[in-house]
Amino acid sequence: MCGINGFLDFKQSHTEERRHALVHEMNEKIIYRGPDAEGIYDGSWFSMGMRRLSIVDLKSGNQPICNEDGSVAVVFNGEIYNHRSLRRQLEEQGHLFRTDSDTEVIVHLYEELGPSSFRKLDGMFAVSLYDSRKDRLYVARDKAGEKPLYYAYGNGWMCYGSELRSLMATGLIGRELDRDALNLFFTYTYIPSPYTIFKDVRKLRAGHYLCIGPDGSVQDRQYWDVTVKEQYACLSYEDAKAELRRLLNDSVKKRMDCDVPYGAFLSGGVDSGVVSALMARNSDRPVSTFTIGFEEKEYDESGNAKRVAEYLGTKHYEHILSYKESAGIAEKVIGHFDEPFADSSALPVYLVSEFASRYVKVVLTGDAGDEMFLGYDKYAVDYYLDRYLRIPATGRKMIEGLAGRLPDKTVISRKANKVIRNAYMDDFTRRRRLMQLAFKDEELQKLFVPEYRSRVPAELAGGYFEAAPLKESLARTQYMDIKMVLEGDMLTKVDRMAMCHSLETRAPMLSSKIIDFACSIPLEYKLQGRNKKKILKEACGSLLPKGFDKLPKMGFGVPLDHWYRNEMKEELMDLLSEERLDRQGIFNGAYVAEILAEHFSGKVNRKCEIWCLYVFEKWYERCLGGGM
Repeated sequence: MCGINGFLDFKQSHTEERRHALVHEMNEKIIYRGPDAEGIYDGSWFSMGMRRLSIVDLKSGNQPICNEDGSVAVVFNGEIYNHRSLRRQLEEQGHLFRTDSDTEVIVHLYEELGPSSFRKLDGMFAVSLYDSRKDRLYVARDKAGEKPLYYAYGNGWMCYGSELRSLMATGLIGRELDRDALNLFFTYTYIPSPYTIFKDVRKLRAGHYLCIGPDGSVQDRQYWDVTVKEQYACLSYEDAKAELRRLLNDSVKKRMDCDVPYGAFLSGGVDSGVVSALMARNSDRPVSTFTIGFEEKEYDESGNAKRVAEYLGTKHYEHILSYKESAGIAEKVIGHFDEPFADSSALPVYLVSEFASRYVKVVLTGDAGDEMFLGYDKYAVDYYLDRYLRIPATGRKMIEGLAGRLPDKTVISRKANKVIRNAYMDDFTRRRRLMQLAFKDEELQKLFVPEYRSRVPAELAGGYFEAAPLKESLARTQYMDIKMVLEGDMLTKVDRMAMCHSLETRAPMLSSKIIDFACSIPLEYKLQGRNKKKILKEACGSLLPKGFDKLPKMGFGVPLDHWYRNEMKEELMDLLSEERLDRQGIFNGAYVAEILAEHFSGKVNRKCEIWCLYVFEKWYERCLGGGM
């Protein structure tokens, strides 16, 4: 686990020493991703480097790593979980290994298969690989997008890196806001690839690689996509449950393979519970588990986590989060993303990562269980719509009139309003609106001044909706979530919050085989009515305390409502004042004032939209006021 960087000089206007020094400067910006060692490889027209966090092969795994004759060199961020089986195959084909690291497997596998080798890797990675025989540099990102990769290019140069701050360190990147990215952020609360907040920078999409030549040619190629595997699609339900148990156990075992202390995040939900249970079954000593709770009990799952920990016999660590503590780290959290990111659960993830890093260097997580096995409430919208639309039109009209006057305060009222608002839309519009955690399309038109408006949020989601391999609406929604929500939100959040504490996270649910399995089995295996994650709960429920799989889903929520009305109110009113926003020239200050008034009156719950605005303004002050 580490971070990578590179600087390419197509006109060779820099000396090798200057290129080397520039990559070193880029590495220094992300030293927390890899505090153990640095490595830099200098070619005739580029330099590439990395910072290493030693997890596997602590003594001989330093990078860059080359093949036997030095014609292929690689720097690498991540972990390859099938590296041992790949190594055996490669040794049988005559390849000689000098280290025990997973990095060296990438080099020899490339010798055999070229860039199609990336498809064979089961793991999380950002790879930079140079082939001197072809004089080509390849930069690749893993299938789901667990590891980040940013890049930018200008007149005669190109740079790339694991974090945006490394690219900014070159002094070559402009800071003009990307209008499309801005609209994406205020729609979804994050910026999915290929966009970034800056017009001159892009993210490499998951499952893609760049092929770069010394003449400055850059080709973006897709090496992997979600496909339907017949071997899984035709399984009976009972056989599918058995196969899922086998796949999960195998994935967890592989992700426990490391040469440093490890543990698990235990949130109190099914996904992290299943992962922790399988770790306990495969460990010869008690597994360390870590959880964060809240003083506000309606957001606190620490009791559920403790119950699971006691049942499994783990060595459990718990920390209860107060507002004072979370407020103290809010600006640090915002700063570690380099671009606006408004999933408020990043705060507890930051704290649980810091907490866990005192005891272990690797944690396994339950991330991606919701995307793989349909765990979000929005997936069950058809169940609720079907029942609502059975009500006679006159009855629905009365309900809709009443709902429009009720305060949007409770979970039940918010869910009811969500069903009502989405009842009469076409399938894609309804599915996408349920992805829009912040501002809806018509609200964006009121939020931004004209020059900052864009249609990209709908177009990006629409492209994925149409490209999905299965054409059922629910399967298309799952595909959109894998391509956008998983990559842009969930995996980004965990990577940044863990790596800023030099902590490696591993997600067993994102095994290549589990992705194939989850996207191939019949939809009714995953969702039946409103019974979400059906197959996961029924296949693995016996691993957890009785009745645990029946508990309502809470998520890693943060009590923003309470904070806004109390500790944060004064700062919010100042930061989002109409006068201040009008001077800034991006937002309609009067409309923001309406949003604040609606929220504080209790008429409409606007906590997510307000958090987006708060995060953006804090980011703007730091990054466009001379920071980064």
